[in-house]
Amino acid sequence: MRGTKTVAIYCSKCGRQHPDDANFCMGCGQPFKVGGQPPRPTPRQWEYKDIIIPFPRDRFSNIPITTRRYDEVSRLGDSIILAYLQQEGRLGWQAEEPTDFRTLDRLNLIQKRQAFVTMFNERFTYEQVSIRLKRLVP
Repeated sequence: MRGTKTVAIYCSKCGRQHPDDANFCMGCGQPFKVGGQPPRPTPRQWEYKDIIIPFPRDRFSNIPITTRRYDEVSRLGDSIILAYLQQEGRLGWQAEEPTDFRTLDRLNLIQKRQAFVTMFNERFTYEQVSIRLKRLVP
């Protein structure tokens, strides 16, 4: 038959079949022709930056850790963080670390001040969080 290619080359490394005009194995990258080099993957390079996300003082002051008020602040913090991350995401940035308020607080990544301590409860003012972002270098 005219115009049809036959599968005539077998890779000596992995055994996969290829058209007779193939230069490299599509399975393992083994070169078929003398002087051929297997394709090299392009290394991924990342660039990094830190963003600081401030929390509004009127909503994040004097917060006890073990109350329903902390739950409200945590949800509000998540929505503020998400809004910043969505804005950065439009430019190709993505978070390199956790981004939810509770985890950031547990890891001591949120800048906070101790408002005061009672015998039964500690209260904090949450000021800001710094989140590390990364994106592929074009």
